[in-house]
Amino acid sequence: MLTALEKLRALPLYQQNLGWGHPRQGHPEGSLANHIAQLEANLEKIAGLLRPGEEERLRLLIHVHDICKPQAWEGVDSDHPHNHALLARQLLESLCDDPVVLDITQHHDDGYILYRYFRGRDEMQPRLRQLLATVGDVELFLLFFFIDSCTLGKRREPVWWFYQEVGREHPLSPRIHQAHRLLD
Repeated sequence: MLTALEKLRALPLYQQNLGWGHPRQGHPEGSLANHIAQLEANLEKIAGLLRPGEEERLRLLIHVHDICKPQAWEGVDSDHPHNHALLARQLLESLCDDPVVLDITQHHDDGYILYRYFRGRDEMQPRLRQLLATVGDVELFLLFFFIDSCTLGKRREPVWWFYQEVGREHPLSPRIHQAHRLLD
């Protein structure tokens, strides 16, 4: 029986979209294939910290989270029908029934969105609490956030800010602190 990742990689959409992208701010690596390779390298750096099953879930997230960007509209919320993350979630729903992976796929950029648009505003804390409740597994979500955010070309200030804000709302295990140090 094929895994969800194997099924994803076999899809024509996945194969077609791997070449999408060009070097740009925040993504000097250019293509989705190059971005995935960077994230796979980040995953390897923290593999020794992971619990059983987490590596497989994180690898699936690495491959699916941005794969629908060519079909998406830029600058729309994660619940908008043309958001790349929601499109990725919908694609993944046909391959996987893990609600945590599905929710993290859809909301993987929301930490950065909180930083960019809600930092220092009254609505930030309720939005953060709602996000953490939605994703279910806060540590898996944060591990993926680190993997996706700690790459060449991305600023570290949003990562530090989100890491600290999540830590204020949810107790974080020592392995999360260590993963952050390894990837920062």
